[in-house]
Amino acid sequence: MFPKFLFKLNIACKKLKYYPVLYRFKALFSGGFMILRVKIKYFAIFREITNKREEELDVKEGATIKELLETLSERYGKRFKDLVFNGDVVSDRLLMLVDGVNIHSLNGLETKLSENATFVILPPVGGGG
Repeated sequence: MFPKFLFKLNIACKKLKYYPVLYRFKALFSGGFMILRVKIKYFAIFREITNKREEELDVKEGATIKELLETLSERYGKRFKDLVFNGDVVSDRLLMLVDGVNIHSLNGLETKLSENATFVILPPVGGGG
């Protein structure tokens, strides 16, 4: 439970949109791990499923892309999960970027997220003339 002064600080930080201070204080009272804020951008079918262009989500420090995808699948249900996962394995047909870099150029699904990272997920796109 938050002490009263932290509750007031929480409200002040949200009004100022100064999340780093807020999350560091929350970390002190949530088992000692840091909470990171990550921006997620959705395109095409993912935008339809989530009904959002983008959102910000709190994750534990050290969270990976795979853990983020599992969290999003729980949040958005079967349709989202079926697009992202083939059984227990993440589909290799998706394009996923962290801060503009393809995750395959990083550590793949084990890429750790950082504070204020931007994660982009795109379904396969076809076309041509």
